[in-house]
Amino acid sequence: MKMKSKLQRFPILIAVAFAGCCACLAVKGQMVENITADVSSGGQGTGCPGPFTAYASLTNSVGGLWVAAPAGTTNATLTDISGFPAPYASVATAMRRSDLMTWCADNSVSFPVTNGDSFQLKVYVISTPAPTNGPLVLQITWQ
Repeated sequence: MKMKSKLQRFPILIAVAFAGCCACLAVKGQMVENITADVSSGGQGTGCPGPFTAYASLTNSVGGLWVAAPAGTTNATLTDISGFPAPYASVATAMRRSDLMTWCADNSVSFPVTNGDSFQLKVYVISTPAPTNGPLVLQITWQ
């Protein structure tokens, strides 16, 4: 599965350290994709993630927000692997399209997958200020 990535600006210019980075690896039956994600400015969010300073979304191959899980996938994990130093903090979320069920956890979230599922995959920066020294890098692991 090929995923499109692009980096947009939020109030402060982000250096594109991994421009066009999309690496897919087969590791013990798992497909791992590292993607430099779209970045947008903050908001107030209710529940999880709550207030945030920025967020990044993974997009599908045509730029849409609903990412289809590969056939045969039963579980997935979305992780923020940006590597920023403390006090950087993030919340990862996955929303299933069929029923809008949402999973949310600090930095990394795992969620169940069945054939035909599509998800919105986002990471919210909850620390202040948002990082300015590089892109947010998200990793989705399909199992």
